[in-house]
Amino acid sequence: MADELEQTTVNTVGDDWVDMVPGPVPTGYGHQNTNISARSVGMDFSTLTVSGLSVEVEVGGPIDDFGLPFSVKTQVLLATPHPGDFFVAVVPGTTATTRSLELFQGEVTWNSELNAYTAEIASQTRRILNWQIQRGSSVGAEVTGVVRLVAPRPAGGIENKTPYPLASFIRWIDFPFYSFWKNNLHDSFATPAGFAEGSTFDGMNLITSDSITELIYVHDEVSPSIITSFASPAGFPSGLTFDGKNLISTDESLIYVHNGVSPGIIDSFAAPAVSVGLAFDGINLISTGVGLISVHNGVSASIITSFPVPAGSSSGLTFAGTNLISGDVFGIRIFIHNGVSPSIITSFAAPGSQVRGLAYVPPLLVALDPVLNRITVNGIPVNVIG
Repeated sequence: MADELEQTTVNTVGDDWVDMVPGPVPTGYGHQNTNISARSVGMDFSTLTVSGLSVEVEVGGPIDDFGLPFSVKTQVLLATPHPGDFFVAVVPGTTATTRSLELFQGEVTWNSELNAYTAEIASQTRRILNWQIQRGSSVGAEVTGVVRLVAPRPAGGIENKTPYPLASFIRWIDFPFYSFWKNNLHDSFATPAGFAEGSTFDGMNLITSDSITELIYVHDEVSPSIITSFASPAGFPSGLTFDGKNLISTDESLIYVHNGVSPGIIDSFAAPAVSVGLAFDGINLISTGVGLISVHNGVSASIITSFPVPAGSSSGLTFAGTNLISGDVFGIRIFIHNGVSPSIITSFAAPGSQVRGLAYVPPLLVALDPVLNRITVNGIPVNVIG
């Protein structure tokens, strides 16, 4: 296949995006078009779904390719030739106003000028769409996940360990391989200290908090190894989340917005109740405490809506793709909500003696048990997460 992508606008002749020699267009329109183009640099509104050993790039867009806007006019089926990690590269089409897509395996880098990931392919710099495709290594394994890529964190944050840092609210889609339940235990290890309360994932590393030591711990990826730790803003750090740039913590009465992943505080505001769990859905902060789950207006004290917890005493919260996940600390049960609502899609028994901090580490769920001092990493029914 070829020329699945077409430019959204072309010049009069139809051989380029704009004419090299300006025509009789008012200067204001020229400035307007320049501003529109500038705001579109690096955009990628493509959609991928999994189909066995392949992924499908659906009709849609737009996609920016070095300042030129393209739309996907024909569905593209890309077959993974073998297990491993792959990316989708934008390559030249048969004309100046068309492009094609192909799988690429190799190193990709962030280009801050283009606001996009690129790779060197056949001695040419090519645009890489904001997706990473992962196919399992076992015999006959299908594509196990598609992960959305975001820009690296600004300098001064925790160092990224791969050329394709992941988002804190990564969108995983259609996992036929991960349709199992929590009984598929992937890992379990000791908490860093006495009473682990909160957990989150910043796209690279698990972060936990302990209410006895009153410290926040940055793990080395998802492992018992600790990269660094720092004091929480106040006593009893009970909930953590990450908004894509900054860590957010709570001590039950106040919610703190950190400067990146550091002890520095940018902002703080009152929690709506005794806040013991936090999540971030990509737009709004979500907190839980005293029988209620509250959806904030962005990251602020203002509350858009609230609804009762599914059962008992809710402690852990996290957000997985499209659905909120909550935990009943003493009922030792985990609930997958329908979106961010009181409606429950399914629930299952949590591992251990209590369920406290929850973190979504695609495609797995991390749960803290402060009684047994364990961190468990389990499979969850990703097929209902979306």
